[in-house]
Amino acid sequence: MITNIEFPRPKSLRNWISYLIREVQEKRYTYNQNQVIKRALKQKRIVFGPFIGELGHLLAHNLPLISFLHKQEVHVEFIGFARFKPFLKDDKDNNLFGTFHLIRDFSVETKIVSNSAENIPKDIQRIIESIKKETREKNIPELFIDKPQEYWLFYRKWVHNTKYRYSYSLDKVYATNSVEPNSCAIFIRSKNVVSKEQQSIKAEANGPLWDYQELIRQVARRFNKVYLIGTPNESISNSFKGFDNVIWKVGLNNTEMLEVVCNSRLVITPHSGAMYLSAYFNTQFLIIYRGIKHFSEIGDINSTLTFLNRINPKTNLIFAFQNEDLVLKIEEINNEKTRN
Repeated sequence: MITNIEFPRPKSLRNWISYLIREVQEKRYTYNQNQVIKRALKQKRIVFGPFIGELGHLLAHNLPLISFLHKQEVHVEFIGFARFKPFLKDDKDNNLFGTFHLIRDFSVETKIVSNSAENIPKDIQRIIESIKKETREKNIPELFIDKPQEYWLFYRKWVHNTKYRYSYSLDKVYATNSVEPNSCAIFIRSKNVVSKEQQSIKAEANGPLWDYQELIRQVARRFNKVYLIGTPNESISNSFKGFDNVIWKVGLNNTEMLEVVCNSRLVITPHSGAMYLSAYFNTQFLIIYRGIKHFSEIGDINSTLTFLNRINPKTNLIFAFQNEDLVLKIEEINNEKTRN
């Protein structure tokens, strides 16, 4: 039985007042957003965004709500970067949005965390404020998610505790013959990994940096093609030599990335937002986290698995914690293919 997502209660009396204040704020937020969705369902229109954030936040906390609105035939006016368009599809390749308010991708100019930026350029601020003004003048239902604290504390929890969620399978949308069937895709993530000085810290969400050279060597021996994928600002540099069947696909072309994920036999990724792709594709995902003995030691893994379960209860993940685990899991996958 799935229960509502709850944040930990305070352990000391001195924090209870803050906790109760936040509870009141959360209930008010939940009520207000439910009213917005009810208006949107009645008027068949809503302005949503701006989404400028990390992939995992799009997949986990925003796409399920947008998909629900689309399924209810609501005209969604989405505010965001052009590179998010490939994710905004239903299972028949229709856009989930009716209108796309494009803002230029400034992610290389500043640090992006969840759905906020350290410094939003002034030209982007002007565009967003203009959209807000027009929306309110026309009395269109609005769901603006550009307040970082509100987004983090209330919005994410509201989305996953509400009934306003849906997820489309994207397998048919991104099926293609251009990707080698016996292939493996690897997200070579460098963002937020633990430094050598911090490698004893088990609670870090992304974990110590894996030896990607060795990982790729092991994978390349067992698949016809290996695709290295990810976004440039979150991936390690291309320094891999001596592999004839390894293809560099790191970039901002998300259509190409989704085709690789969809048509590969295996996707390998650290504990990161890319994990949420497993909810939208039938591809097997292998999560790597070096230096632990059980996945429960991964920082924030319970939240990740809870959110994944909300999107798609049938999501199937396997884990590897050292090179020996990795090889064993790949061999098991290959043996399963042979039996089938």
